[in-house]
Amino acid sequence: MKKSVLKRAGIARLIITAVIFLYSCENDNNDPVVPDEGYTGGFYIVNEGPYLTGTGTIDFVRNDGTVYKDLFASANGGLPLGNIVQSVSIIGSQTFVVVNNANKVEIVDTKTFKSAGTIDNLLSPRFMITVDNENAFVSCIQDSSVRIINLNGFEITGSLPVKGPEKMMQINDQIWVLNQGGFSVDSSITVIDIASKTIVDTIQVYPQPSGIQEDRNGKVWVMCTGRNAWHIGGNSEGHLICINPADYSIIEDIEFPSIENHPEELVINQTKDVLYYRYPGGIYKFEIETVEPENSAFISRSSSFYTLAYDKDHSLILGTDPLDYIQNGWVFRYRSDDGSVVDSIEAGIAPGEIFFVP
Repeated sequence: MKKSVLKRAGIARLIITAVIFLYSCENDNNDPVVPDEGYTGGFYIVNEGPYLTGTGTIDFVRNDGTVYKDLFASANGGLPLGNIVQSVSIIGSQTFVVVNNANKVEIVDTKTFKSAGTIDNLLSPRFMITVDNENAFVSCIQDSSVRIINLNGFEITGSLPVKGPEKMMQINDQIWVLNQGGFSVDSSITVIDIASKTIVDTIQVYPQPSGIQEDRNGKVWVMCTGRNAWHIGGNSEGHLICINPADYSIIEDIEFPSIENHPEELVINQTKDVLYYRYPGGIYKFEIETVEPENSAFISRSSSFYTLAYDKDHSLILGTDPLDYIQNGWVFRYRSDDGSVVDSIEAGIAPGEIFFVP
């Protein structure tokens, strides 16, 4: 059979050439040229990529619906971004891409997405929050720390001990760190003073705080997912709590009815008076003035979403679906007034965080 193929080598070359030509033409039609204004006026889809193998990617969706795939590889000669792309953050003209399993933050030019440097020696970084032009904080789950980054030289200048940190949010002149416990379970929020870069307090909440938002009254809402069945102590119910940032007191405590079903994440609308979260059955909403959760899903769905986001410029709720974490996933967009579907966008493998770019 090999001899037969060799005899047809000339024909094979013609066929291969034709296929490559057709593929190139198809790519020219499907892969939009980088816009002159760069990747602005839309949102990043942070695709984590296959677990422990391969690379994650970042796509960009413009407000006009144009989709740009795998920005980093396209801008950097096909170089992979790294395994488990977790989240992004923007300051000035640069985008910081947190790559969990690669133990780094990749720095790229926001307009072109060309690499501009790397912050290394971060142990399983998860999220990065920038507070000014000089300082940023990165939550690192492997060594349970929040690393302090000097943005002038992109150097690690300090480390604060926490307990399995995940998401963070700036509340006034502080950074609030949600501690889930990493390889165990934690039930606390670490409060960091930005000016002194020190821990000033620890707020005891419920197991696995997974979402945080500040409402129009300046109060802080935190979603506590609860323990799962495989954790020590077994399942526990979720809680949605409201914290007064003036004295860290819990002023509202809403307990979910089931220990088997776990609420997760928290996003808020543009007027900061309606919260949305993931719960079995779809996406639920909570109006802060009612202090009463909805009994039925606002957006019903038999399979669970992976992450949520809220587009404040267009009043849309976004949910990601990774399918089987092997094939490309999807992002679904819904109207926030009636929950009707707007459209769906094919993403990369395991679409996670959605990050809006002005």
